[in-house]
Amino acid sequence: MLLTLPYKQTDLNTISISDPGKELVIIGNGFDIMHGAHSSYRDFEKTIGRNSDLRFYMEAYLQAGDLWSNLEESLATLNVGAMVDVVDMWLDDFDAYDPDAQAADYYIAVDSAMSPIEVLTEKLPKRFRRWLESLSVDPSRKPFSDLVSPLAAYLNFNYTEFLETVYHIPANRINYIHGCQKKFKRKPYRPDWILG
Repeated sequence: MLLTLPYKQTDLNTISISDPGKELVIIGNGFDIMHGAHSSYRDFEKTIGRNSDLRFYMEAYLQAGDLWSNLEESLATLNVGAMVDVVDMWLDDFDAYDPDAQAADYYIAVDSAMSPIEVLTEKLPKRFRRWLESLSVDPSRKPFSDLVSPLAAYLNFNYTEFLETVYHIPANRINYIHGCQKKFKRKPYRPDWILG
């Protein structure tokens, strides 16, 4: 399929790196996929049940055209207006607008209306982390073994640590743009040749 795309393609065997210590390698999701990881956002979608409240709220309140093709962009399109309408609906359903309404009616309505926000802010990060932690690859599969060097610097747009686990690249040579699976933060690597 890739061969039919109208882009210039280069055979991996024709790429050479003359001075790995002065190379900046940018890693994206294609790297993980080339290693057999099911790491696309569509793969993440498959881990969320069809009838889960998380899926419902994501699909109802994120205004993206295709939520699962570009999840990061989709998360920036929260439909606040629809959430305000839900608050209004719940206040009406619990008769909180009635002059004789009890304070409890108001608080129950607001609590019910807050459910989407709670699910999106609490369940989504936990589910996403669990999915990331489940990603794995066959460590003997190394399609880039001739191109990856422990001397190079890496900008990694992936959350996975396959550069470390498969190619044994030192963590201090990798800058995880979005963060990584591990629960601790790393100091980003900034080689002298980038700064100078």
